[in-house]
Amino acid sequence: MLNNIGLSKRIKFIAFSIPILWVIFGYFYISQRVDDLSTLKYDEIAKEMQTELKTLITEKKEAILLIAMSISTTSQINDVLLYNNKNIELDKFSAQLKENTSLKNIWFQVVSADGISLYRSWTKKANDDLKKIRLDVIEMVKNPQIVSSISTGKFDLSFKSMVPIYQKEKFIGFVEVIAKFNSIALKM
Repeated sequence: MLNNIGLSKRIKFIAFSIPILWVIFGYFYISQRVDDLSTLKYDEIAKEMQTELKTLITEKKEAILLIAMSISTTSQINDVLLYNNKNIELDKFSAQLKENTSLKNIWFQVVSADGISLYRSWTKKANDDLKKIRLDVIEMVKNPQIVSSISTGKFDLSFKSMVPIYQKEKFIGFVEVIAKFNSIALKM
């Protein structure tokens, strides 16, 4: 009889333990499955964001380069380079871009063949030698060619496009268009 009581308690214990073990196993299985699915979804979203970021960067680099190439052919830029005529209003063009396009905070600079900044749309400061502080200007003066890059400075990240300008096949300087990175951050 004692044997039957012990056996009965064991059967009850086993009968009670099996559902508890199933619940514990199910909990851990479901938790692991949720973690796996969450990680998979996170990776998927991260890849989408990387692709979107690359696309936005490429589009903005191209837009900045197109602007630089377009204004490099204007007679006003040549007048700044050839005659130091600073009667140019690229600050107003920058304001129009800000008001009417997604291109915010666009700045323009005209630089001589010697690396001297002749005009900046964002300040009156001029006639400083950029070769003393910028390696990209040194390279442009040595080897004038179209350059489109992303630049990191002391305080920000920006897009830069530099387009050389020639007068009768002689390099006379270049125009630079600078754009802040913040419009991409806002879109993301």
